[in-house]
Amino acid sequence: MNIFGLQIDIDLSDIIAIGLKILLLIIAYFIVSPLGKKIISKAIDRASTRENLSQRRVKTLEKLLLNVYSYTLIFIFIVMLFGIFDLDLGPLLAGAGVVGLAIGFGAQGLVSDVVTGFFLLLERQIEVDDYVTTGGYDGIVEEVGLRTTKIRGFDGTLNYVPNRNINGVSNHS
Repeated sequence: MNIFGLQIDIDLSDIIAIGLKILLLIIAYFIVSPLGKKIISKAIDRASTRENLSQRRVKTLEKLLLNVYSYTLIFIFIVMLFGIFDLDLGPLLAGAGVVGLAIGFGAQGLVSDVVTGFFLLLERQIEVDDYVTTGGYDGIVEEVGLRTTKIRGFDGTLNYVPNRNINGVSNHS
């Protein structure tokens, strides 16, 4: 077969093999994803009883770890999908690194969000279910992420506050 000037030899058995590998990868993803989430939740529960963490701190850490786990799992899924098609991953990852560096220079606000979010979590300035005033918003914290913090206003509005906009925090809890 000739596609865009490239000679490609595709056999029906190759197509079936690739289809089965993709199907197995998808099945594995849907098995591993909830299993990992359950393991994270149980580990957080055990750590909270052992370390005497507040319930708000437990919810904050659990949501953060689940987000990091989900992003990592999706990245692994995509890399394995490329591997099924026999794409050389070395140049792909190197190219992604160069593109990431270029984007990093252009996305200094994003980097600022992540660094500020890390310190918000590390210093325990705000936690899930806290009543706070920050970034021009009053309300209850629903989620503290590395990039944004979700604050539910008393009128029901969910405000997504980029962490770089959190200059001062008034924690009323």
